[in-house]
Amino acid sequence: MTVYESSLSASVDAILAAELGMEEKAVEMYQRTALLDLDNYNNDTEDGVHIISMTGYWLTIVQGFAQMKS
Repeated sequence: MTVYESSLSASVDAILAAELGMEEKAVEMYQRTALLDLDNYNNDTEDGVHIISMTGYWLTIVQGFAQMKS
């Protein structure tokens, strides 16, 4: 369980939702990941961008929606 204070939470939730066939939830969490810094969800964008969250954005596309896994 998370409280969504981590910049990594939404991408993990998006991947899991996509794997479980919960498409609407997957898209919702994907959007949260993609817009984290642009919408300043955590009120900390002034401190810099969340580079690791950007990786989560990419992983959501590849592992979540495209279901590409090694």
